Amino acid sequence: MPFYSRRGVAPVFGVAAGIMVGLSLFGLLPEGHAISGQKIVSLGFFLGILLMRNLERFVTVKDANRETGAYTGMGYLIAIGIALHDFPEGLAMGAGFRGGEELGYLIAFSLALHNIPEGISIAAPLKKGAFPAASSP
Repeated sequence: MPFYSRRGVAPVFGVAAGIMVGLSLFGLLPEGHAISGQKIVSLGFFLGILLMRNLERFVTVKDANRETGAYTGMGYLIAIGIALHDFPEGLAMGAGFRGGEELGYLIAFSLALHNIPEGISIAAPLKKGAFPAASSP
């Protein structure tokens, strides 16, 4: 069963989403709450949701096959969201190296691991939608 089949792509989405939601709920939100309080963190959280919801309107893909168009649009939307998300990651890595070489490498390694589910969450819908023949033998 190829991972881009209907049955194969669902667990991939589930694992990638679970990792990202887990990191947000158990890592980012508590840390933000400790730094600036619940109101600021909640405001940022909901602004992020609104931003992604509004971006979705601009990233709709018209496709003769409705299913593949939906997957392609989803892949593009996730890619845009992760591109926005990578800016503060770069700042964190730069700040880490400023604090010390060992800390910088630790942050860089952590971000590299963190980027694995991000890459999967982009590749899976694009493979299912717009690029199914790209890597077929």
